[in-house]
Amino acid sequence: MTAPSLTVFVNGVGAVNADNLNTFEQTCDNLAQARAYTGTQGSNLFTRNTDGSIAGGAGIFYWNLTSTATDDSGLTNIQPSGQAGAGRWLRINLNLNTLFFALFPSAAEGSIVYVSSSGSALAVLGPGTSGQTLHSGGAGAAPYWG
Repeated sequence: MTAPSLTVFVNGVGAVNADNLNTFEQTCDNLAQARAYTGTQGSNLFTRNTDGSIAGGAGIFYWNLTSTATDDSGLTNIQPSGQAGAGRWLRINLNLNTLFFALFPSAAEGSIVYVSSSGSALAVLGPGTSGQTLHSGGAGAAPYWG
């Protein structure tokens, strides 16, 4: 199959030909739903988030017939359940929100993540309480609420 020409389809008018049949984007709420769906060449899949929360991970994936990548919880790919051989959903867009929550899954909304210059998390601080201020812990040390 070659890439079909862009076409506008109107409900109830005409028919969708075989080349265009799998060009429509599918949508799901989370990775569990995405893993339950095996694509075909030309398929796109939009996931609203990774686990149904507001934590992020939304993205657009395309079906790759030859990929055998290990499922990484939607950071770059999704392996459908029972798909032992080739065939994976590969992420088209890797945004900072997705990357952040993949690297720091314990960070709740409102948390502060202190990251070293090497990119490792030194501390994940929950939200402070009224009247607290955020203090520097000094060079190489995590900040703290006080």
